[in-house]
Amino acid sequence: MSEKNVLLIAPTRFIEGRDIAYGRMKPPEYSPLNLSCLKAVLEANGFTATILDADLEPEFVATLSRLLQSKSFLAIGITCTTPLFENAKSLADTCKKLAPATPVVVGGIHPTLLPHETAEHPAFDFIVVGEGEITLTELVKALDRGDTDFSCIDGLVHRSSGRAVFNKSREQIQDLDSLPLPDRNLQTSYFYKYPDTLFRDTFPIVTSRGCPARCTFCCARHMFPKVRFRSARSVVDEINTLVSEYGAKEIHIWDDCFTMRRRRVYEIAALLEENNIRVKFAFPNGIRVDTVDRELLVALKNMGVYSIAFGVESGNQEVLNLVRKGITLEQVEKAFALAKAVKLETWGFFMIGLPGDNERTILDTIEFARRVDPDIAKFSILVPFPGTDAHRHFAARGLIVERDLAQYGYHSRPVHRLPDLSQDDLIRLHQLAYRRFYLRPGKVVQQLLRLKSWERVKTNVLTGLNVIRLIFAGSR
Repeated sequence: MSEKNVLLIAPTRFIEGRDIAYGRMKPPEYSPLNLSCLKAVLEANGFTATILDADLEPEFVATLSRLLQSKSFLAIGITCTTPLFENAKSLADTCKKLAPATPVVVGGIHPTLLPHETAEHPAFDFIVVGEGEITLTELVKALDRGDTDFSCIDGLVHRSSGRAVFNKSREQIQDLDSLPLPDRNLQTSYFYKYPDTLFRDTFPIVTSRGCPARCTFCCARHMFPKVRFRSARSVVDEINTLVSEYGAKEIHIWDDCFTMRRRRVYEIAALLEENNIRVKFAFPNGIRVDTVDRELLVALKNMGVYSIAFGVESGNQEVLNLVRKGITLEQVEKAFALAKAVKLETWGFFMIGLPGDNERTILDTIEFARRVDPDIAKFSILVPFPGTDAHRHFAARGLIVERDLAQYGYHSRPVHRLPDLSQDDLIRLHQLAYRRFYLRPGKVVQQLLRLKSWERVKTNVLTGLNVIRLIFAGSR
């Protein structure tokens, strides 16, 4: 019988020194919160889980080898996104060489989007499709018992007689409060840098899962098809833990739709006030413009929110309709005006190269961004990830020009073209967007006025240099 140990690994973002996830832009160094959630659930069920972040280990393979030699593991779990899939496969191969008898499990958004393609790699013994907490726990319990039949574990792909067997889908976890709080040990033992923080001691939390929208470019809705919310009490208890036990001064809420349930927002704000919890909040993942009004924004401001981001995507209504964003340009303008009126810092997220885009609609987006004028505008070239409706749209028209998944990172060269625009045209318009938005005297002054803390100075100097390089760089 094996020891009750499980190893969870976040693969490296790099190939030959090149950051395949973020390209030229220096990324924020996010902690693997998904693995922290899995670790907490496994340990609540009597197992011991160890997390390895490959990019924290200068000699990762040597560290992995020592660990696998010193302990016996029931399973090795690997998480991956699309651009990191090739690294995940290489990591699985390495694990098989170092510990041939230990099952390798892979999960995350890419295996969930493309389980059949993932199953083609022989080093993956098991694939977790969708939310992993219950599926992985049931699998580890079965391995601990010495089971050889895994057909009754929902949400799992396993092998039988050399072929992949796809079990039925798992129902989503309805009661998110039933899950233990994430294990924060990795986040406190290593300083992860988050984007544009006021304070060094910043922690991310997730208070809900899912989004009601059906945007054609979105991956998250495939992982979380239905929206579910933690209770206000559970959320505030976690915030209180982060503040009182870990010294958090800033909380980043990573939800897709925090403001969808208004009553819960007010309950969270009231509980924070009742418990005298003082901390800053930001929404780097963005919220929907059709879920806010002045009353809600005032409540967010009063609970400590200082920065809010809105996902706009396009400044052309026809394109927004085509990608099923479910908002209007009028709603966008109103949301930004209201947020500015209550003195919230604003971010706007815009995409170039969406289905239906052409040079005219992209110029519409650039000019619309200038009109709503957020404090920070982030322009990105769409990455149509395999498994999404957007990818199917472009693939059906022969417009996907890159099949190497390692090229599907943010800020990498476009992997698709448009009917009338080449990859280089998309890069040209991307650079134009940044030039037109930021190279204005008033905007330069505004950026200087945002530098309200030394932490923000350090972050923004680096970010500013990266943006300048992006604006004036040649084709990627």
